[in-house]
Formats: sequence, structure tokens, C-alpha cells
Amino acid sequence: MNRSIISILFLFLALVVTACVTDKYMSKAVADLEAKWKVENDRIIETEGRRFFNNTKKQGFMAAQLSAKRLGMVVEKQSYETGFLFVTGPAPIPLTMSEWEMVQKSETPEMRKVLAKKLGVYSWWATLEPTGKEVLANIFVVEKKEGIEISLGLRLRIKKSTTDKLRRMTPPPTAIRIGLRKFWSELEKELGSGVTQASARPASKAVILPKVTKPGAKPQGDNPDGIAVIIGNKNYVGRVPQVDFAHNDATAMKRFVIEILGVHEGNIMDLRDVKLAEMEDVLGNSRTHRAKLWQWVR
Repeated sequence: MNRSIISILFLFLALVVTACVTDKYMSKAVADLEAKWKVENDRIIETEGRRFFNNTKKQGFMAAQLSAKRLGMVVEKQSYETGFLFVTGPAPIPLTMSEWEMVQKSETPEMRKVLAKKLGVYSWWATLEPTGKEVLANIFVVEKKEGIEISLGLRLRIKKSTTDKLRRMTPPPTAIRIGLRKFWSELEKELGSGVTQASARPASKAVILPKVTKPGAKPQGDNPDGIAVIIGNKNYVGRVPQVDFAHNDATAMKRFVIEILGVHEGNIMDLRDVKLAEMEDVLGNSRTHRAKLWQWVR
């Protein structure tokens, strides 16, 4: 048997094995990979994800806004009172494509080694693709005695259909390092050349976002007429992955609504993992607006 025939048979065998890989094995392989990356990412965030500056909260908040925008991200949510900003951008932003190629070169060999334990030869075709994903960043600016503490957390969200069969939600560690380095570089430029890090104060353990954190804003007093609807959907159908932080975010928002906005707990519709029919029962639909919320506010 000549070499060309052997090559054809080998390729055919590889394709047959690839076709036998089920979604179950794929999910387990991705879970193993993300668990490994999460350990590394937590370590990076703990050591590189927060810094102290001798600046005012206003200066830090504005600098964080401008830095995110200069890196190509959009500020979707923000609250000066709590010092919180939620910014997003299509992957690989804040990295450039050339920087993403560096990530691929650095992370792909180890990624394939981890995947091979569950997927076998299928791992040979695994690639790190940024398409179809969004980068999400939580930024906190908190006042300290010496100045301000700024912390940053990063994660991914599946935006739409993607050619990447590995539906990852955790960024590769190299991408985290590059993204943090670029953010701090832009932030220091915005704060000015005279900025000095308040390194004399020992850094507390880094917050790995998203976690439920108590808002730092001042309560606005009792608000007995206030009404709030909070929706936290973690579980989705089909191949859509779980959004593990959804319940945490909903719980944090509920605490904010009660403690800061003064809304009574009995006036809060707290919906978790609701289906379309349940949401329409509360919010209404194209046929009628006379749903539960309408009845509460009329």
C-alpha cells in the first residue's frame, strides 16, 4: 500500500472519529478547558486586576469611561454613585487581530492537549475563534483613604451563531493578560503623567467579578410607591450555555433596589428562569398591555 493510500485511509479514519464526537463529550471537554483557564484567570485577576491611584473618584470614573471607549468598547451601564461601569465590545476587542493571533499561538497547543483527553483526534481541529462572541467587562471605582481603587473583571458572552464549535464562555489567560495591560495603560494616560500608584497600601484580595457586592451609594429614603421588575435567567434551552452570573446579578440588583432606592420588597417582581408565557403574564405582549405590571401601576 503506497503512502498516498495510507494518507487517505488515515484522513478517512480521523473524519469518522470526528463524526462520533457527541455534544455530551464536547461539553465535558469544554468544561475541563474552562475550569483550567478559570484557575489561571482568577490568579491573574487577583494579582493584576486591581490598582490603587492617588486620584479622586470623579477622575477615576471619567478615566475608566474614556479608556474603555478608546479601546473600542461601549459603556452599556454605569452608576457614579456605586462606581460601577459595565462595558462591552465584539471579540477580540480590546485586543487587535494581530494581538489575538498572539493569543492563538500561545494558547492553542495547551488547549488541544486538554481537549484531547475527551475528544481524541478531534482536538487537532480545535481553534480559538473570536467570532460570534462579546467581551464583557465590569469596572469598579471605589474611594479609599489614599485615593481610589479600580478593579476590572472580564468574561465572554455568546452573541450569535459562531463557527467556533467550542462554545467557550471563559477568555484564554493570555487574552486576559493583554486586555488588562492595555486597559491600565490607557487609564494611566487618561489620569495623567503625574499619577502615582498608591502601592504603599497592601492590596486586598481581588474581587473576581461578577460577585454580589454591596452598593456603596447612599440610601435615598423610603419609597413605598416604587415598583421594580427584576429578571434573572440562568437556564436556556437548546445549545445555549448557562449564564451562571445571571442570578448573582439579579440578587445584587434586588439588594440595590431595596437598600438604595427604598423600594419595598413586596413591590418587587423577582423573576428567575422564567419562560416567555410567564414574562408576558407580567409585562404584557403585542395583544394586550393589561398584564400584572399594568395592574400594579395604574
